[in-house]
Amino acid sequence: MRINRSRVAKTSELTIDGDLDFLTTFQAKNLATPAATEATRKGSKDVTMAEISDTIKNAASGLVKLDASADVPDAQIPNLNASKITAGRFPNARLGWTAAKFLQGAGATNDPTEVDAPAGMPTPAAGDLILASSAAEKPGDSANRTTYVKVKEISVGRTGEYRIKFSLRNSSGYIAYGRIYKNGAAVGTEQTEDSDASVVKSEDLAGWASGDLCQLYLKSSNLGFNAWVKDFEVYADNRIIDIVTQEEFA
Repeated sequence: MRINRSRVAKTSELTIDGDLDFLTTFQAKNLATPAATEATRKGSKDVTMAEISDTIKNAASGLVKLDASADVPDAQIPNLNASKITAGRFPNARLGWTAAKFLQGAGATNDPTEVDAPAGMPTPAAGDLILASSAAEKPGDSANRTTYVKVKEISVGRTGEYRIKFSLRNSSGYIAYGRIYKNGAAVGTEQTEDSDASVVKSEDLAGWASGDLCQLYLKSSNLGFNAWVKDFEVYADNRIIDIVTQEEFA
């Protein structure tokens, strides 16, 4: 930088050519009363730290004022107390746990330990473990016996395949028809029975999703005679709920 002092009588007139960032620490000595655009310090009094801007103090210490996008060198934070972090979120790469593991607490002063994540619900396949049942015997629509109507319904809990059973009968030699529907659409094979005694019908059906409605529709071949159905049941090869397996001495 260069400071020029003019050769005129006005001793306060200075021409400054260069970087002005240092002026807050510059001691202006032996100046007359300065003009509005001139340095405001006079005499030999030292500049105090309070008069130096934070930007200049940080620059002198080799620091840089941080903003939201600034990266702090690792050397500047050799031992960071976690209590100092009061906002924001760590990226997944910084959390340091293994996929398919959970972190289990190990006390206030210890690091958590990794444990295996619990297995998800098993996918059902057709089997002989009963999951749900509607046992009561019910007829079709007595006002319109020859049209399919919904008489029973079970909501399935998991995606997969199920074995579905029901007992079907009619009377006087006429034919009873039963069919499995899913959410109002036929998916099962039409089952028939002309016996007065109930006969079990069974079918394995895949393509069910959790929350689907497994429905039993019923009709008769004759307007004068009802078809009847009972023991509408859903089975699979595994289950995830507790059920009663015995209720009396045997």
